[in-house]
Amino acid sequence: MEDSESLNELLKSRKSLIRWGDGESKIFFGGDLYFQPNSISLFLSLRKIVKKYNKDSAYYIAMPNAFLRTDKDSLKNQNKYYLWLYSRYIFSKYFSNKKMFFLSSFMFREESNLKNDVIEQLWEMETHIFFLHNNYKYYIDFCKKYPSKKVLFVEVSSANSYKQFNNTIKTIKINILNNMISKNNLCVLVSAGPA
Repeated sequence: MEDSESLNELLKSRKSLIRWGDGESKIFFGGDLYFQPNSISLFLSLRKIVKKYNKDSAYYIAMPNAFLRTDKDSLKNQNKYYLWLYSRYIFSKYFSNKKMFFLSSFMFREESNLKNDVIEQLWEMETHIFFLHNNYKYYIDFCKKYPSKKVLFVEVSSANSYKQFNNTIKTIKINILNNMISKNNLCVLVSAGPA
């Protein structure tokens, strides 16, 4: 799906979104990133996400459509073939023969034709938002922009954020219980790389 179709589908379904890029693909094949070393747990988690993905999943995978559709020679001319090689392989092996669709992983990028006020629909109706990020300043900026929302900050590390995965989940669960937050009034926004 293209950017606007992707956002519409996400809004309609209320499913979670896993944005899949070159970093996730590299970890999927056992590699490391400079900000996220691989681990058996992370490796197996990403494989499970891909292998179990189907129309009944509680999540959508968003993939780099443009780089999946572009022919090999064009990507080589742009010096992007090797960057997207792993993602293209995952797509061809696990998804191209299934009747599955993907959302666009670039719908939140600056190059997207989607404007911020359109994207904001994802959390517009929620009263509580968990904001997971490595920079407190972005949390403050977000709070100022949405003063009517109850925004809870959960700090994640800028490097190896997967290492703190269990503690992050525990923190969110405790906050949900302590604040008696309904799942229907909750949105979790995560910026933590392949974690």
